[in-house]
Amino acid sequence: MKTEEFRRKIIEPYLNVWVNGTWTWNENGSVDVEGNVEILNFPNSKLPFKFGTVNGWFICSDNSLTTLEGVPDKVTKNFGCSRNRLKTLKFAPKEVGGHFWCQSNFTKFTEEDVRNVCQVYDNIYV
Repeated sequence: MKTEEFRRKIIEPYLNVWVNGTWTWNENGSVDVEGNVEILNFPNSKLPFKFGTVNGWFICSDNSLTTLEGVPDKVTKNFGCSRNRLKTLKFAPKEVGGHFWCQSNFTKFTEEDVRNVCQVYDNIYV
């Protein structure tokens, strides 16, 4: 599926997503992004598809997410999931090359909580 077709059929009906880069649709159903992703004003509790690797930053803060299911497995720059309705960091990226933000969720996470699920190469903001 081409990038524009993917955006029109899969992304736009579900959420307002800002991408500065290109999409690659993987055979396993996940989406890799070469660039940055920001998900805005998403009203549902879960993302409707799975990201694989994001070579850039991935921000899904300020939404209504109750799970991180669907976020990338690897983010090469910063990852943010602050100000959602998260009670757990299950499904968080396994690796974040920059900062990890997860403040102001239903659960007050600790740095140890983050490090138990993710290798973070820079600062953790809880």
